[in-house]
This record gives sequence, structure tokens and C-alpha cells, in this order.
Amino acid sequence: MKIKKGKVIAAALSVLVLSGCAGQMAVTGKAVKFNMDAVDNRYARAGLNVVMAPVYAVTSGVDYAILNPIEFWTGTNILTDQPSIFDAKGENYIEINDQLDDSLTTAPIK
Repeated sequence: MKIKKGKVIAAALSVLVLSGCAGQMAVTGKAVKFNMDAVDNRYARAGLNVVMAPVYAVTSGVDYAILNPIEFWTGTNILTDQPSIFDAKGENYIEINDQLDDSLTTAPIK
């Protein structure tokens, strides 16, 4: 059975992009900050939010497809210079692989 090159490339890109499903959403956060700083009235902000819906769609796409995967794989958000949210300490309800070597618990690309 012959595997098509396009399918392999699509699968590889999907794995890369899907690794960024969560992150700091830096570009979208900047768009939201603009919305909040533009006017001081909650009704005007709501109206601006509706008008900016296409902007939020684009910024979310950029965050999900480009910036969040970079944050995941490098351990740092390139826009905020903050550590990845994936490396943040939190309340662990379930401990998994608590005896892993430290090299396996940090971002692989530095």
C-alpha cells in the first residue's frame, strides 16, 4: 500500500499545530486589550467587540496555528517572553510519571 506524500505532510503539520491548542494567546490578548482601552463605556466595548469579531478570528488562528505551538515546543512565548503555560506549576490532582528524568519534563527545543 502506497502512502501519499501529501497525507504524510498533512499529518505532520496537524501534529505540530494541534500541540498549540492552549497557550498564552498573546495576539488575541493584544486585540482584547485594544478593545478594552479604546473606549470606557461597557456598551461601546460590546459594540466594538462585535465589530472586531473578524479580527478575533484571525488573531485566534494565528495564536493556535503559529504562536502557541512555538510556545509549546520552545518553552517560551516569543511575544511576551514569558515561560510556557504548559510548564507552570499547578495543583496536580493526578501524579503521572513522577520519577521521570528532569530532561523529559522541560521543553525539548532551547
